[in-house]
Amino acid sequence: MKLPLIFILLFSHIRGEYYELALLKNNNSWHLHGLWPSFTPSKWPQYCNKNKCHVFNLKELESLLPYLDKYWTSTEEPNVDFWRHEWCKHGSCTNMTLFTYFNTTLSLYFKSRRKNFYNCCNSGEDNCLLNLSWDALNFTGCSKY
Repeated sequence: MKLPLIFILLFSHIRGEYYELALLKNNNSWHLHGLWPSFTPSKWPQYCNKNKCHVFNLKELESLLPYLDKYWTSTEEPNVDFWRHEWCKHGSCTNMTLFTYFNTTLSLYFKSRRKNFYNCCNSGEDNCLLNLSWDALNFTGCSKY
């Protein structure tokens, strides 16, 4: 069973690119799927730096594990395999370290929850685009994709 997916667009004024914070609906609540660098909506560079795939070290994420296990869960594979996949496929396309990638993703997720940015996606739709400014402070709207 495929779960619905929404995207939160985060625009970066610094490099002229944005990120999509992907969320999965699981048991009527939104969980993290990943943080995906993008050049255009729904088009993501993938597997940009294979060397970064080899630096996935769960020990570096030890302080984040309680949050990862609660909010970034997989329904199809062990969580650690899912995290490794997201790091290799999408994190490798950022200039972030392993810890920074996961910490930033969690921070953006919590910020979007506190500000209720994703509430417009809870209207029974399977998916939507929740648009935020690059700093995740300004809600600019959402739409179905």
